[in-house]
Amino acid sequence: MPQTEQITEIYNHLPRTAQQEALDFMLFLRQRYGEKQNSSVMGEKNTKPFPPTRVEDGIGCVGYNGPRKSLEEMQQGIDAEAKRQWQHEDRS
Repeated sequence: MPQTEQITEIYNHLPRTAQQEALDFMLFLRQRYGEKQNSSVMGEKNTKPFPPTRVEDGIGCVGYNGPRKSLEEMQQGIDAEAKRQWQHEDRS
């Protein structure tokens, strides 16, 4: 059975609210991948949106030049910042 028939059959057996969710999701996928995905399925070359990146390209962006931190120290820093932000949020 072709995929379009499978999709239609499944769609028709869903409750009305689920049908709308399925349609919304398919529209999201079309928006995310665009119309070009259809041509790549048919054998045309699929181009990548970004050039290849090396780990070294991203490491220098953190800007920390001090001593190395342990995983425990990093987790403590993350927890402290989350707590600080949570305490300063407007809770009204």
